[in-house]
Order: sequence, then structure tokens, then C-alpha cells
Amino acid sequence: MEGATRPAAEVGGRIDVERHAALIDEITNLVESATPILGGFDAKYLALHADILVTVMRKHQRYRPVVDAQGETLPYFVAVANGTYGHDVIRRGNEAVLRARYEDASF
Repeated sequence: MEGATRPAAEVGGRIDVERHAALIDEITNLVESATPILGGFDAKYLALHADILVTVMRKHQRYRPVVDAQGETLPYFVAVANGTYGHDVIRRGNEAVLRARYEDASF
């Protein structure tokens, strides 16, 4: 769990561990060497309803949304890579996928 929460804390946020416990368990069972990766997205997408933001992150991509102390979504997410290689490449790829999904949702 600490691995999932540390990147969020780096940007002043947190992961709602209780709300995302099943997702965290699922990811843990999918990877052998879990490496959390902090990603971000353009704050303009925060204009979308929070349920849309979170559903896209959780259901489609298995990312965990980062929220502030009041539970409001921040423009960050935590993804999990299997291993420690290509951290920046993986982060950029995850950000690109999320950006495309949010563009679709905005349309």
C-alpha cells in the first residue's frame, strides 16, 4: 500500500485506499514486480464530472486517482508498471492513453 500512496503524497495528494482496495488487490495479482508511477494530465480535464475522470482511470486503465484532503480529484494518477525499466517511457505512454480517453469524453 505504501508504494501506491507515496507518489500521490509527492504532489500533495493521497490515494483513497479504502475506496480502491479491490483495484489495488487486482493490480497486485497482475504484476510480479510492482513499481508505482506518478502520472499527470492537463488540469482542463478536471472540468469533466469526477465520476467520468475516476471511471476512465480505474476501469479502463487501472490507474488510481490522486485526490486532495477534501477528496477532490487532482490532475494526477498512480499507475503500476511491472518492473523498474523505462519509467519515463511508461509514464508518458500512460499519460497519452489517458489524454486520448479524456479527449473522447470531452467530445
